[in-house]
Amino acid sequence: MPAIVSEIVPFLFLLMLIGSASFMIGLGLYTRRFHDNPAALPYQILMFFAAYWSLDYALDLSTTTLSLKIFWQEIRFLVNPFFSVVELWLILAFLDKTRWIRGWRWKALLIIPIITALLAITSRYHTLFRYNYEIDLSGPLPTLTMINGPWYTIFVVYSYLLIMTGLLLLVVMQVGTHRIYLKQRILLFIALMAPSVLDILFQLRITPIHNVNPAPVFLWIIGIIYIIALFKFGFLDLVPIARSRVIEEMGMPMIVLSTDGKIADLNPAAGSLLGDTTHGGVGKRITSIAADWPEFIAFCSSSQTRGEIVKRDQEGERRFDASMDLLYAGSGTLEGRLILLTDTTIQKKLEQEIRTSEERWKKSWMELRFPS
Repeated sequence: MPAIVSEIVPFLFLLMLIGSASFMIGLGLYTRRFHDNPAALPYQILMFFAAYWSLDYALDLSTTTLSLKIFWQEIRFLVNPFFSVVELWLILAFLDKTRWIRGWRWKALLIIPIITALLAITSRYHTLFRYNYEIDLSGPLPTLTMINGPWYTIFVVYSYLLIMTGLLLLVVMQVGTHRIYLKQRILLFIALMAPSVLDILFQLRITPIHNVNPAPVFLWIIGIIYIIALFKFGFLDLVPIARSRVIEEMGMPMIVLSTDGKIADLNPAAGSLLGDTTHGGVGKRITSIAADWPEFIAFCSSSQTRGEIVKRDQEGERRFDASMDLLYAGSGTLEGRLILLTDTTIQKKLEQEIRTSEERWKKSWMELRFPS
């Protein structure tokens, strides 16, 4: 039985690595459809890097030749040093703060990763990165052991500083007031933290398979968590556009709809009008939130930019002047609609009273001038 296990475990692990790489390539290609989302590009790069790592690790574990193992480890570090930089870029894109790393700051972030990559691919000729390579055959998979040099420590500390910066930004920066934003931050926190935890456990030699890093096998799960956090709630990308044009405390009801009719945002006045005082309607379709107001639903899906609609309920009849602005991305793609409602009930009532009064006055004046 142990012999069978020792044969099955390596095969299954290698198969999982290849499957993980294939899946992450698919995730990266899938998110090309979200090209207007600023987080799409760093996410794609992250997934392709992760797929590269998984495939490289599979090739590493499939050989028992020392020179080949050293080679696969060397070219692995053409990509691995840049993971933390791309992850920080992804978080800043989510927070709409990529301007923080533009220009010389972006180049400064890449200095240590570039030096690390150069030292890694030349590690056979010095002891700055890793040295004294040996093959460990005591586990079910042949692994490479080595001594870490001083620059490797610098690289690890730098990587975790960038990751901790991303985690800190997710905690302290305010992205939005809705509960959905909190869900996004929690998911991103998990996606950023999980690979680090797996890597730390590997460094401490706490692994399910002797001396084998499990992180590359599970990165596809992290990729799915990122997709849910960044792209499932894509309609929320409209909020910064709308927020720049309205004020939370304004008395005029304001609703932002995505192109598929989901509520991306609404202010308290609109929430009160629709019976959604807790903003629980964010993410739901307008057809379900305003099901008892067919006139409003019809206006939301129409091509009109202005119109008059009536709301009838137990409190009576209320009239609104509705206006609609189309929201476009920088590329010119339609992203949603901004709808503003002006309550004209009192105004219409006064106008009606004035017309009635005028008609009464004219009638009285005619009776006085031409008595019967």
